Amino acid sequence: MPFIGLSKPAEQTLKPMPSVGDKVPASLWLKKGSINIVAFLRHTGCPFAEQMIKHLADLAVSYPNINVVAVSHGNKKVTLDWLKGFGLTSNLQTIFDEPRIQYGEWGVGYGTFKQFLNPMMTVNLIRLWGRGIRNREASGTRWQQQAVFLVDPEGGLMYRHIATHAGDVPMLTKRLLQLTL
Repeated sequence: MPFIGLSKPAEQTLKPMPSVGDKVPASLWLKKGSINIVAFLRHTGCPFAEQMIKHLADLAVSYPNINVVAVSHGNKKVTLDWLKGFGLTSNLQTIFDEPRIQYGEWGVGYGTFKQFLNPMMTVNLIRLWGRGIRNREASGTRWQQQAVFLVDPEGGLMYRHIATHAGDVPMLTKRLLQLTL
């Protein structure tokens, strides 16, 4: 497994993160006239990113009328190999953003050292190990925050969850999604 280490690369240029009610950045992969779920993942191979991608795949199957997008900053080949192991559906769109330009457009930057070593991260990691989710082939940076945005058919932000630590995986509930449909 490649070692991506703990060194913190230079952060990408960040624009202000959209707030609920704001228009989100224009992106070709957003489906106009449809609700969109956009998830910015931590590094490829991260157990928390794996948990998120499996959740997104379930949402894509459960809500085929919603456009579900996962954005990865990992190397495209490494990310594709990583994703193959999850049996994902074609309903889930994957965007490759190795230079993290889209991350910056949406205001999703790096976490802090304190967030990186949050004790809840360790608790959540142990829970994932019990479910067979662990570190796998890695690509990207461990410092990247994970975030989820729920976008209305006109491109307005309906909901956002920005991870407060590495193990804070933003999961969209059925109740929240049913309120939007």
